Amino acid sequence: MNFLKIILAFFVYSSVAQDIPVGEGSAKEKTVQDLQISKSKTGELNSILGSIPVQAGGRIKPFDTFARESVKHIYGKRKSSYIHWVITWLLIPEEWMNKSFIWIEKAQVKKALGLSEKESHFSPLEILSNKNFQREMGELNIRREQREKLNSYFLEIEKLESRLALYQAIVEGRFPGWMPNHVEGSTDWLTAGQLSGAQRTALADVFSAYSRAVDGGDTQNLKQAVNHLKTFTKVSDQKINIEVHYNSLKPFRISWIFYLISLISLLFVRFRNYFFIPLGAGFLIHTYGIALRSYIMERPPVSNMFETLLWVPWAALVISLVMVWIRKTRFPLVTAGVVCFLCLFVSDTASSILNDQLEPLEAVLRSNFWLSTHVLIITMSYSAFFLAFIMGDFLAFRFLMGQKQSKNHFWFLQRVLQVGVFLLTLGTLLGAIWADYSWGRFWGWDPKEVWALVSLLGYLALLHAKLQGWIREFGLAIGSILSFFLIIMAWYGVNFVLGKGLHSYGFGTGGFSYVLAFVLIHFVFLYLVWRKKKFPPFEG
Repeated sequence: MNFLKIILAFFVYSSVAQDIPVGEGSAKEKTVQDLQISKSKTGELNSILGSIPVQAGGRIKPFDTFARESVKHIYGKRKSSYIHWVITWLLIPEEWMNKSFIWIEKAQVKKALGLSEKESHFSPLEILSNKNFQREMGELNIRREQREKLNSYFLEIEKLESRLALYQAIVEGRFPGWMPNHVEGSTDWLTAGQLSGAQRTALADVFSAYSRAVDGGDTQNLKQAVNHLKTFTKVSDQKINIEVHYNSLKPFRISWIFYLISLISLLFVRFRNYFFIPLGAGFLIHTYGIALRSYIMERPPVSNMFETLLWVPWAALVISLVMVWIRKTRFPLVTAGVVCFLCLFVSDTASSILNDQLEPLEAVLRSNFWLSTHVLIITMSYSAFFLAFIMGDFLAFRFLMGQKQSKNHFWFLQRVLQVGVFLLTLGTLLGAIWADYSWGRFWGWDPKEVWALVSLLGYLALLHAKLQGWIREFGLAIGSILSFFLIIMAWYGVNFVLGKGLHSYGFGTGGFSYVLAFVLIHFVFLYLVWRKKKFPPFEG
């Protein structure tokens, strides 16, 4: 890479960020192509700039987190050069105006805007100058003013608007906050456009040193500039560094890989007795990841769909360990391994649907007591019911294959269902008390409340039928599968399909076709099981 100075690029940035001063340099302007850097250089520069504290999304976070979240939101995918992208957005925004990186997912939106349906990314200029986009934005604003529920099309238009707004805010120096505002009573940090004097110079020195480092220069100057900038923020490095560590480690991805290895080992007789080794490794890393996330956010990780997909499998494995301690058999651990793999795999691969950002709590959730009781207990009931669901799948499959069944397996299934009913009952009662505390009433037929009650009644009916002898072991297995569809509705459907009610903090969009396919496949599976009819004998 040729040695390039960036005085002109800094003039571009200073024009939108209210004249941040720049250092010496030639008038040759960098292009996006000039700024391409190797993976080794990317990693080194990420580690230096990533620890700079900034204010964004209602909290103080590392620049590493801010850059990751911003690039993922705008581009729709993770990029290893996320910090490099954000810095060049700041320094040479004109070079990005014609670069295709704004993500549009739905073909319906691309067609309405007259864009190529084969492409998934478009340039800011291509979208902002699009008359059809301006028309759709006008329609979106009308619907928002009338408080209409947005359909999937306008939700995608709204997402596109937010991607463009975030990019423009970064480019124009309006986001993030770089340094604390020392005005008494103010908690907002100063943006690049608001900095002055020594603070403005310190930030410009970081950008200047970064450019020289990209050009092959020594990174020592960049480290010094970053350390000098931190003296103005006066934020403890410990928590910032732990969050950077959490971002780079990706503990939940490592966990699901270990869980998968443990399940694969069960397929081979030679390794079957050692499956608990990768399972244990996955559980330890899983626990470490939850501990890190809880420490960073100072709360349990159960505030949205993504976080429940981390907590539910962990609690399922803990419940299975208790069951194994009561009766020495690996059956509960195997089913818990399936739950852990499925949940963590989905949380890692469905990042475009799930919100994995580290965000402050919604106002209604800002009570660690209730979050640590009602929400944790409710989601732990999901853990027990998910375990029962996988156990039911396993037992129904053995029935379909004509294999002998163990009464021990059905004992575990019934106990797990009982644990789930106890937890769901307790969690629902605590939720009613919290509702009275937050909204002034114990019960209001909110969709989330209704489906929690429907789920509870469904499982109570199942256990009652077994107690009365109306169904036997086979019916209990099938019922544990069918009843879990009620949990899917309460867990996913209310938030991602109905999208109504006071529990709006959990709302989201996407993934419906996958969930529907999952349910339909199970109905086909249950139909095949039902047709077999003949129940095999028990053993043990």
